Amino acid sequence: MHVFYSDDSLEGKPNRAFYLAVIRGLRPLIDSILMNLISNAIKYRHPDRSPVIILKTSMKEDYVCLEVSDNGLGMDMDLYGEKLFTLYGRFHSHVDGKGLGLYLVKTHVMAMGGMIEAEGVVDQGMKFSVFFRQVGLPAGVEQV
Repeated sequence: MHVFYSDDSLEGKPNRAFYLAVIRGLRPLIDSILMNLISNAIKYRHPDRSPVIILKTSMKEDYVCLEVSDNGLGMDMDLYGEKLFTLYGRFHSHVDGKGLGLYLVKTHVMAMGGMIEAEGVVDQGMKFSVFFRQVGLPAGVEQV
């Protein structure tokens, strides 16, 4: 799958550079990862403010990093961080769910040779960083 990412050092400048990278992965797994992370951001939005969901890609060594962050309910990572990606893990009782979404996200990411990290603060939101292996550029495309 092809992913565009930008050079963060140029953020806010008019000539911001964008690059194309190729990640190793199966489209259905990548779709599932995106759907689960985005739907969780919507499902666990904060009731007192409009939801904001940010998707950002960047390069981190040999990985394309996809960050999905929100301004939702957040989570106490000291209390729940180790259990976050476990099967049937449920941390908010006010929303229907089975506790499968983040477990599937981690399983899919690992099956593609990647890794995932999570950060969160109660009442401030969550940030998930998904690291996909980069496999280079498609034939005929040069890095700028």
